Amino acid sequence: MRYVPDHKGIAEMLNGPEMHKLVGTFADAGRNYAVAISPVDSGEYAKSFEVERGLTSGRIGRRANSRRAMARLHNKADHAAAVEWFHGHHVLSRTVDYIERYQF
Repeated sequence: MRYVPDHKGIAEMLNGPEMHKLVGTFADAGRNYAVAISPVDSGEYAKSFEVERGLTSGRIGRRANSRRAMARLHNKADHAAAVEWFHGHHVLSRTVDYIERYQF
């Protein structure tokens, strides 16, 4: 048996509606978890999580046009870095661990 990859088909799959839905589902679950474990002083940090959906930017791998579906969880609060590292809450790194184990 000889495997011949269908690069065009793989690119279509990585950019298709099912993949957008899948990565969005994981990012949304991560957002919900991050909000739940966030420290609650003023509540601003927990309210500042956002999920950005779209396509990866630039080139991935050897193919010039290799953009794919992505969903990125981030926190837009001005003090997010302080909450994460200075105060040691590590909400985003704990959320990554959760997302890796997430089952739906």
